[in-house]
Amino acid sequence: DKFNPLLTVKGMPFLIGASGKDGDEAVFGYSTIHSEDIKNEEDGTVSTVEKFDASGIFTVRGSDLLYNSYLNRPFTKDDVTLGENNNHYFVTFTEDVNCDGVIEPLKETEVLHLNCGYAAGTYEIGGEKPVISYSPNYEAYVYVGDHRIVVEANNHFDEVKLELKNAKAVLGNHHVLVDSTRDRAKYTLKLSFANEDYELVTVTSQSTKDRGYILTVD
Repeated sequence: DKFNPLLTVKGMPFLIGASGKDGDEAVFGYSTIHSEDIKNEEDGTVSTVEKFDASGIFTVRGSDLLYNSYLNRPFTKDDVTLGENNNHYFVTFTEDVNCDGVIEPLKETEVLHLNCGYAAGTYEIGGEKPVISYSPNYEAYVYVGDHRIVVEANNHFDEVKLELKNAKAVLGNHHVLVDSTRDRAKYTLKLSFANEDYELVTVTSQSTKDRGYILTVD
């Protein structure tokens, strides 16, 4: 018998979690870097930098490789969130890789949404890893960062990005977007979020002539 590898990866893969309708799919990730000494030709000093090798996420069921995504940025297991829908994964990136392969911090934290192995969108969130939830009413995912709320574009409206200081603390456990109201004539958008007890928090964005967009929370 001949053994045919499903996939060749660099480094040791780590288990992220289970997926699939019956929970019979395993999601793995890998991310490898190495240290390298760089000599400054002007003064002869040597500095150590971290360089990127490879990274990705793949899903298997039994001996079948279902999805495979090469990510080209470093990440850890804790940076990955499995979505409420099957085969939706979210990777939070705080670092990037320059043209020389050197790892550098990102100016803004970014979240990559993978749907069945394909990139469904990338969103600048800022701050720490966001809270990610799914809205059945709008069939869209919502990202709540430290100071920003992002709602994916959907059949009801285009992508929404609201700058709200301490957004995580303001919404608390009210994570699910249940209602939205837009008044285009008044340049007003209301988003209502619910918790498990169906208690609501409503964030209203309204344009003003002298102060730009003003956000209020009820």
